[in-house]
Amino acid sequence: MLSPAIVAHALTKMFRPWVKTLLRLGIPYRACADALRWTYVEVASHDFAMDAQRQSKSRVAVITGLSRVEVERLQREPALDATRDKNLLSRAGRVLQAWRMQPNYLDAHRKPKVLALEAEDGESFAALVQAHSGGATLRSVLDELLHKGAVRLENQRVHFVDPNLLVSANTEEQLSLLSTSVADLSRTMERNFTATDRYLQAYDEHEQVPVSVIPALRALVHKKSAEFMDEFDALVLEAQSQAIANNTTIEATCERLGIGFYYFQAEPKAAAVRFDQRGRKAKSNPDYLARDTSASTQNSKEIL
Repeated sequence: MLSPAIVAHALTKMFRPWVKTLLRLGIPYRACADALRWTYVEVASHDFAMDAQRQSKSRVAVITGLSRVEVERLQREPALDATRDKNLLSRAGRVLQAWRMQPNYLDAHRKPKVLALEAEDGESFAALVQAHSGGATLRSVLDELLHKGAVRLENQRVHFVDPNLLVSANTEEQLSLLSTSVADLSRTMERNFTATDRYLQAYDEHEQVPVSVIPALRALVHKKSAEFMDEFDALVLEAQSQAIANNTTIEATCERLGIGFYYFQAEPKAAAVRFDQRGRKAKSNPDYLARDTSASTQNSKEIL
């Protein structure tokens, strides 16, 4: 049995970055509490039934800690997890995705072509935006991609630079990306608890890393992850293209699969300020920020 202190510590650590993002998006506690309560009942009702039998309201109440009346009320409410939108990427991101996947926008090496900003041949950047942005204007998409460094504009020609456009100014798209990314990682971790054929779940952490080397590390991660994603996409696209070219019906397909990479870095030490339970800054404690410097580098690495 996990102790309450361990549970509280783990949940607080897990919730903190989510709450920070949710507050930035203007989402209050009540919305999260309502959604969490409904999700507890939904999961307990469908995923924790005994011997494939219909789950009783009483058992749902027991394993969730909610009252039977509350369980019955929540089970009557409409589903909150609506059908997943297949276009969760931002509009600008969808344009990049189509640029990388549509054969008429690829060169002989299956790399994105350099596109004229506007042309009449049907392979211009304007035509790409019109077909795949969901109604966004050419100027708005171009400005977003230029701002993120995803494309380069030279002499009225658009060059593909970086496919990894994940941040959008649109709050709905930010929330969609947050929910999808967190859910995908969490599902992989939950599966790996019990599955024998585990999905990739890699984690590499170091301490006492010289600040001078961080730019090089970030550049390495960006370069290698982009190369791997290109290789991954090429394999998937080749299989799909062959199936279409052979006019074969794929009897069994995976509705959705993918990979994700992320880099993390601790906040500067100056940001590590303690607060008391009333939210006031606690008195400074020299031992609080002290680090064990007996070893120049500590390392924790795990790959599942």
